[in-house]
Amino acid sequence: MKSLVPDNSVVSLQIWDMAGQERKADGVLLLYNLSCEKSFLHVKSWIASIRENEALFIETSAKQGTNVFKAFGRLAR
Repeated sequence: MKSLVPDNSVVSLQIWDMAGQERKADGVLLLYNLSCEKSFLHVKSWIASIRENEALFIETSAKQGTNVFKAFGRLAR
């Protein structure tokens, strides 16, 4: 559970690792290893379903910490 304050309103995010299971959600983060094609191929089916509802792509790096807070901030908005 993480609380953020985008645009002066508190938003609480519950982040779950669903391991490919379908569940009701208000937002989705697809995470994969950019240096491993197999990792990317595993999220292809999810990408197709997300495109139907518009999507935002933000390249992040957990290793370097690049754009991680930006991605969660956009999800909260």
